[in-house]
Amino acid sequence: MKASRAALLAVFAVSAWARPWIAPNGIVNAANFKPAGLPGSAIARGSIFSLFGVALGPLPTAIASSFPLSSTLAGVSVRVAGSDGTAMNAIPLYVSYDQINAILPSDAPLGRVGVTVSYQNELSDPTLVDVVESSFGLITRSSDGKGQAVIQNISASGDPTLNSLSAPARPGEVLVAYGTGLGAISAADNELAPSGDLNVPVEIFVAGKPVVKLYAGRSSCCAGLDQLNFQLPADAPEGCYVPLTVKAGAYYSNYATIAISSTGAACQDPVNPLARVLVGSAPRVVGAVALSRTQFALNPPITVDSTSAFFLRTGEAFFHPEFSLPTPGSCTVLTFRSGGAPFVNLSHFANQDAGAVVRVAGPGGEKTSSREFSGSYFGNLGGGLAPPGQLPPALFLASGRYVASGSGGANVGPFSASLDLPASSAWTLDWTNRDQIAVADRAQPLPLTWDPRNPGRGFILITGTSADTALGVGGAFYCVVAASLGSFQVPVAALSSLPSSSVQSGVPAGTLQLGTVSYASGPTFTANGLNMGVLAVRSSISRVVPYR
Repeated sequence: MKASRAALLAVFAVSAWARPWIAPNGIVNAANFKPAGLPGSAIARGSIFSLFGVALGPLPTAIASSFPLSSTLAGVSVRVAGSDGTAMNAIPLYVSYDQINAILPSDAPLGRVGVTVSYQNELSDPTLVDVVESSFGLITRSSDGKGQAVIQNISASGDPTLNSLSAPARPGEVLVAYGTGLGAISAADNELAPSGDLNVPVEIFVAGKPVVKLYAGRSSCCAGLDQLNFQLPADAPEGCYVPLTVKAGAYYSNYATIAISSTGAACQDPVNPLARVLVGSAPRVVGAVALSRTQFALNPPITVDSTSAFFLRTGEAFFHPEFSLPTPGSCTVLTFRSGGAPFVNLSHFANQDAGAVVRVAGPGGEKTSSREFSGSYFGNLGGGLAPPGQLPPALFLASGRYVASGSGGANVGPFSASLDLPASSAWTLDWTNRDQIAVADRAQPLPLTWDPRNPGRGFILITGTSADTALGVGGAFYCVVAASLGSFQVPVAALSSLPSSSVQSGVPAGTLQLGTVSYASGPTFTANGLNMGVLAVRSSISRVVPYR
């Protein structure tokens, strides 16, 4: 298969793309992959950037293997030209048919620059990109800037261990993170980088709180690679997906996660029940079935009951925004390109077939959710928009026992799980300042309040999304907080990572949602081919909010 694909690509390159072509907005930080147009998406001097396109380089790929690094690699060169006429070559580290990784020189011109690629005496058209002093990206195990950070736990004896669900850090321990984009160095970029802190303001945040920075500079192993040494506080929160972000200069990095456990044993997580079964090197099959009620604060308001499910084969590198939630009291952020890459790296799990449908039976009868093309399941249970002159369809979820079941498929055998649902007043949310939020100011904390009196809710999930449709980019934050607190302020670090909301036909492309997190307390189930499944009911209130 690989040889055939390579042959086809080679033919395609010769016949259709004689000239190198850089994809629109195809130049990104090589660690965080933030799409151009998002806050913190500019390329920093001295950093490693990735360039995507077609016919950019050879098949097979080529990797720079010795110092000093050259301005050309396998016949590929990358030119950077400023508006003042300054021009120089970037330093290629990796070149292939559709991707180039290169170091932007530390003396590259600031502001808007044009980037061109030359290969086999053919020159691409220039692509514009912004160059800044600092714009940092954390390297993650998924290689796309999402999920678990590439972190080394440093023991008291100085021995490093790769941070993971099964090898978490301890509070008080020193950690080492890697990325690129801290800024320029005074030494040559094509040689092994010298050690030493860079003269750049750097703040490191774990679960939203600043931690002690011990080192922020180049890693002496390489060129263009940055290293951060920091110490966890003694009261660091424990969990499997504790959020980590870095502010270098004016911009926040991508958000990544680290695992923390006071005992040093496999991490435990109060809001992510699937994490405990993913511990270990062997792949696992996990699943989830959710019964959901969503209230849309429109005029008139709309309430919808629905069911969704998924079954995945994955491992410790698994990351999914709804099942890798941040530690209570903190937030995480994911960014995306509209119509492009999804929130999660699909290469880190494979959808499993649990049958054609998943059934949900309750006091109101039985409904089904069908397996979609993506491999997940979704079905409407009741409610929704009323036809003109008619009442809306009846809601499905009410007090009583509900059974979710499936007859099994190619990967997951028959299963059944049940729960008793109390009256809706016990599991739905009362968002008390919903109507007072007209605009979300990304430069100010966003205060939210709700009725905390129901002890059965456990945790609240706060989600916000914003998109710039003209640039084709967007982002979402996820915050978890104990329901008993009754209030929370979404921090500026999360809000400022989102783009300003576009407005189309008077409607802003921004949402704000409060909901319950109930997977942790829901029943679990197993089946042939399924290591663990969870069943839960969740409730949320959603409204349109512009982010400015």
